[in-house]
Amino acid sequence: MKKIIIFITFPLFFSSCTSLFGPKIAYENITIHGETKADRVLQLDILESISDNLKTRECLVVKNTFTEVIKVYSSKPSHYKIKERWTAFGCEKEFGYYVVLEGGEEKGTKYTITPIK
Repeated sequence: MKKIIIFITFPLFFSSCTSLFGPKIAYENITIHGETKADRVLQLDILESISDNLKTRECLVVKNTFTEVIKVYSSKPSHYKIKERWTAFGCEKEFGYYVVLEGGEEKGTKYTITPIK
């Protein structure tokens, strides 16, 4: 009787993990075309945020992304603000996002992502 309980519980445990965390987009494999001021680490962070947004739109297949710099507000090394447009291609659709990169006195770059409607 114990074996039956173990075998029944085991698949239920993993099925609940799958539903909790859900399928993921392999954003590390998405090709980025165009121009961006973000380094590769920041690009991956932005792609992860875009992937999270696309999951809410029920799109889990993103093939590539096109980026373009729209405006550089300030290019001082100690403080900068850059607006970019990122377009993700997947699920036979285009998904546009404005990405604003901001660097200040502290190390690191903050970014905000706004879906384009």
